[in-house]
Amino acid sequence: VEYNFLSKEEFCHSIKDRILESRSYDVNSDVWTYGFMKQEIDVYGDYVAITTLEGYNKFIEHYGSNNVCGIYIYVDEVDRIKRCMNRELDNVVPNFKELMRRLEVDEFDFSYEKLFESKIINVVENSDIEDCYNEILVFIGGQNEQSF
Repeated sequence: VEYNFLSKEEFCHSIKDRILESRSYDVNSDVWTYGFMKQEIDVYGDYVAITTLEGYNKFIEHYGSNNVCGIYIYVDEVDRIKRCMNRELDNVVPNFKELMRRLEVDEFDFSYEKLFESKIINVVENSDIEDCYNEILVFIGGQNEQSF
C-alpha cells in the first residue's frame, strides 16, 4: 500500500470520497496530506500498511477484523526520541517544536489504553531489526526461511 501525497485542493476535490484514511501534517512550512485509497486494496491480497490506530480502526471498519492483522511495533521511549531527533536534524530547517508536539501526541495516540481499545494484541519490540522482522513474520504467518 502506498502513500498518496496531494495538495489540499487535489485532496478535497478529487478523491475525498474514495479515501479510506488520511492525515495531514505540517512539513517544511507546508501541509502534506497522505492517505490510503480504498480501491488499492484487494482483501484477497497481502499488504503491509503503516498507520495510526485511527487508521487501523478504519481498516477494520472497512475490511473486517478477520481480514486485518494489527501489529504494534514498540520502540523504547529514549530510542524513539533519538530516532525522531536524528530525522529532524536531516531536514534543511529542523522544526523541533513540531517534533515535540508529535512525540507528545504519540504518547496519547499509542497509549496502552488506546492499543487495548483497538484490540491490538500483537506487539513486537523494535530493539533489534532482525528479531523484529522475524517476530512480524510469525504474526503474519510467514516463514522464517531467510535472514533479514
